[in-house]
Amino acid sequence: MPVTLAIFDLVGTTVCDNNAVTDALKKAFTGNDLSLTAAEVSQFRGYDIPTMIQLIMEQREISFDLDLVDEIYEQFVNEMLDFYEYDPGVS
Repeated sequence: MPVTLAIFDLVGTTVCDNNAVTDALKKAFTGNDLSLTAAEVSQFRGYDIPTMIQLIMEQREISFDLDLVDEIYEQFVNEMLDFYEYDPGVS
C-alpha cells in the first residue's frame, strides 16, 4: 500500500530547537504584556499551543477571551517561522 499521508511532530522530535518553542511562546506572552516562565510551558507540554495558552491563563486566573488567545498564538507562530527560516542553529 503506498503512503498517502505522513505527519511529523517537529517540536523536540525531529529537530533540535534550542528551546525555541518556549522562547517563542514567552515572547508572544510578553508582546501582550504578560510574563511566562519555562516551567509553566513545561507543565503543559504535549498540548496544542492555543489550549496551552488558555490553560496557563486559567491557572494564573488571568481574564482573557479567545481574541487574546488567537493574538498570542499568532505571535507565537510568527516567532517560530522566523526561527526556522533564519536561525543558524536549526538542525
